[in-house]
Amino acid sequence: MRKYVLSFTLLIALTGVAQAQDKAGSSSEAGLDWSKALKRGDNSSVETLTQQLNYYQKKSVYLSRHSKTLTKKLSQLDLKNKRLVFKVDELRRDSLQLRKILQDALNDNQQLVKSYETRIQGMAGELRALHDSLSDLRLVKRDMDMIKRYFDSALLAKREYTLPVYKVVQALNDTFRKANSPYQIKGGTGQELIVTEDFSLKRPGFLFLKSTVHIQGEYKLSLKPHPFDEGKTLVDCQPSFQRKQGKSLVYDSQYGDKVGTENRLFSYIDQAIYSNDLHANVSSHSLHN
Repeated sequence: MRKYVLSFTLLIALTGVAQAQDKAGSSSEAGLDWSKALKRGDNSSVETLTQQLNYYQKKSVYLSRHSKTLTKKLSQLDLKNKRLVFKVDELRRDSLQLRKILQDALNDNQQLVKSYETRIQGMAGELRALHDSLSDLRLVKRDMDMIKRYFDSALLAKREYTLPVYKVVQALNDTFRKANSPYQIKGGTGQELIVTEDFSLKRPGFLFLKSTVHIQGEYKLSLKPHPFDEGKTLVDCQPSFQRKQGKSLVYDSQYGDKVGTENRLFSYIDQAIYSNDLHANVSSHSLHN
């Protein structure tokens, strides 16, 4: 295979040499013909050749000028090309910078969207918690209303006055300290008052005789604000009775009219509060418990 390639290359080289020799021979023959023509004095041939020579000289001058023009244009195009290349590089750098700016903006936007999604999820959880809290609040309010209705209907104390505690205490102090009061203040604090009452009653004695017994009732009045309305006062009473025996007092377990005695006491208190405040109201709680 290498032998065939070398033979083909040698053949091409010999063909080129032969063509070059033919062109050289033709040129030399043309020169000889032209010189022979000059020697023969062939005027027409000389004129023709002169015209051809002038044409080629003018053509050469034109081509030289045109070459300079083309060279100048080529230089200008080369300069414009360099400027264009610089501009393209500048645009490429701007494009890369813009791409980075857009990518950063896209990343920031995605983070912002994620933060909003997280916030929305948190708000949804807060709304659910708020809804649950409102539901719980409704339940608590319903229970509180039930409890309030229960307390309003229940017997919290022996008396309920639509006056604050300090006004009830003031009215009782003013009443019990009067000279004609059947009750005397024994002691007390801001929300507690102890009063006593002396009275006599008849009890069966020896055979069909009755004996007079002197009793001292001691009433511990407790005053406290209503649990749902501080403008109201609850008054309760704890009575105890002692029998006078000489100069001493002994506990009397036979006294059986505690309800009547309490009713008498609270009737006196009601009148005292009415006389001090005409706007006061007294509840109708029963005292027979």
